[in-house]
Amino acid sequence: MTFACWFNTDVIGANQVIQSIGVNGGTERLVLLLSSTGGIVAQSFAAGVAVTAAHLTVCSSGTWYHACAVFSSTTSRSIYLNGTGKVTDTTASNPSGFDRTNIGIRWSTTRGLFFDGLLFAPSIWNVALTDAEVVSLAAGFSPKQVRPASLVRCAPLYVNSTNRLVLTGTQTDNAITYSDNNPRIIGMI
Repeated sequence: MTFACWFNTDVIGANQVIQSIGVNGGTERLVLLLSSTGGIVAQSFAAGVAVTAAHLTVCSSGTWYHACAVFSSTTSRSIYLNGTGKVTDTTASNPSGFDRTNIGIRWSTTRGLFFDGLLFAPSIWNVALTDAEVVSLAAGFSPKQVRPASLVRCAPLYVNSTNRLVLTGTQTDNAITYSDNNPRIIGMI
């Protein structure tokens, strides 16, 4: 499984979830998050134990970054920042029973670790993407151009004229303005 997303945080200093999948009423989950120290993390949580692959580069607030977490197996999770600096952890972890997908929030027995900032094109594949595919995403290629048959969800998001977060596919507001500082994507979202 792979999670990928562009993010731009307003603050550093608290754990903030970019994407997660989990179990309703349980603690089993896979998470892509920005840590309180500014690094990004791929986390697997099973049987009450969290195991992580943590990228050492510290992100700053007010800057767009591309994060990608690749969960290749129960003994391999990797994290990339802007398509580079792959860090892999091989501790065994086997969460299961996923029935909730969240953007900008952790799913557990309660919701928490809300993301404080901007997210763009959060996407999930049901396979482990290759290093080259992760580089393509970070270079700005649309998630729909990277292994499209395995793409489970691509949620291009925008804020409409009443400041409501809406999926592009359900757009009904024709008064949309896009910020000049959004990540540039090659191809259709």
